[in-house]
Amino acid sequence: MSRYPSLTDIEIRWRSAGGVCVIVEGETDQDDVWFFNRWFGHLARQVTFFAQNGWGEVVTAVAELRRLHGDDRVFGIIDRDFEPIVIADPIPANGILRTSRYTIENYLLDADCWAKVVLPKLQRNPVDGWNSSAEIEATLQSF
Repeated sequence: MSRYPSLTDIEIRWRSAGGVCVIVEGETDQDDVWFFNRWFGHLARQVTFFAQNGWGEVVTAVAELRRLHGDDRVFGIIDRDFEPIVIADPIPANGILRTSRYTIENYLLDADCWAKVVLPKLQRNPVDGWNSSAEIEATLQSF
């Protein structure tokens, strides 16, 4: 049994939240949805993220929800995976955006991203090597 929501579940939660529906990869809300909610939490009243397990399911869900609800309120974000980086129109006609990194988790290997997004969310002081962009970069390079 899959753990990601059905299209009906998405529609019910989306209607109660309002705004724009964004379908992302990840089997549960602990995967990509978790990152997007942390990174874009300030837009929570405008954007709601939902998980679908894999890019194929994201594409299918976005296509079906756009068919039912129109193109202006449903979008998808998928990992770049093995595709080349393509600079396209701001929003492709199918509503599916690709990250510029291989996977969403690769943003955590960017020292500036880590310093701006992760450090402020920590519940404790970071250990040595994780206190600034420069330290984080050195730590990541050492790995």
